[in-house]
Amino acid sequence: MAAKIGTDAKAGRQRMTAGLVIKAKEAEGKFDVFLSHNSKDKAAVEKIAKQLLKVGIRPWLDKWNLSPGDTISVALEQAIKTIPCAALCFGPADIGKWHILEIRAYVEKWASGTARMIPVILPKVEETPELPLFVCQTLWVDMRDWEKDESDSFYRLVCGILGRAPGDSPMKRFGVRDVVEWQGASW
Repeated sequence: MAAKIGTDAKAGRQRMTAGLVIKAKEAEGKFDVFLSHNSKDKAAVEKIAKQLLKVGIRPWLDKWNLSPGDTISVALEQAIKTIPCAALCFGPADIGKWHILEIRAYVEKWASGTARMIPVILPKVEETPELPLFVCQTLWVDMRDWEKDESDSFYRLVCGILGRAPGDSPMKRFGVRDVVEWQGASW
């Protein structure tokens, strides 16, 4: 019983810490990662976005950040110009028309050294997809098993977004407080 109370208290502190980090980023208008995806894969991508928020990483997701009446191309261009990292998500659906434009924009930023891009294989993809030529030049994250307890794919995605090598830390030792401290660490 005492162990459960301690675990619940730690989880509560972690949620509160992540919430404060997200609020600060919102106040600055800062996003950590652009989530590029085919709209047919949105449910899986939104699930990942919610988990990222829990660890203090603010994702840009079209469903959350575009308002009715926005000019999509203008909003996407502004986001892509200012967000230094993209998770290029590949799910069961093929690459869509907006998805390919986002990919090309981040490939260009990556080639000029101004952005990170992380190919992400989403759940329900049966075979490893053939990634676009320049996208396959970077290490990718296989999230097909990310909801299993022993999976470290979410941890690897967070490491990629933060530009940190994952080392040997398994996901189960990875908490919100660690992410918050890690983001502020000067390495």
